[in-house]
Amino acid sequence: PEPGILWLSGESGSGKSSVAHTFADSLHSKGKLAVTFFFSRKDIDRRNLNRFFVTIGYQLGLAHPRAREVVIKAI
Repeated sequence: PEPGILWLSGESGSGKSSVAHTFADSLHSKGKLAVTFFFSRKDIDRRNLNRFFVTIGYQLGLAHPRAREVVIKAI
């Protein structure tokens, strides 16, 4: 019932990414998803934290007017 973090773990190729994408799509369609970020060893922009905070800030700004104001002020 309360907001939280969903942490998936498992062996490589066990379907974690598929489950995560499906879950995120479901939340998004219900208007209950603020932001997402998926790490990937194969994608140079998604294998470390370099783009994580920029992506989260951008998505928060799109989703919430107050967050947008805070992000713009910070920039």
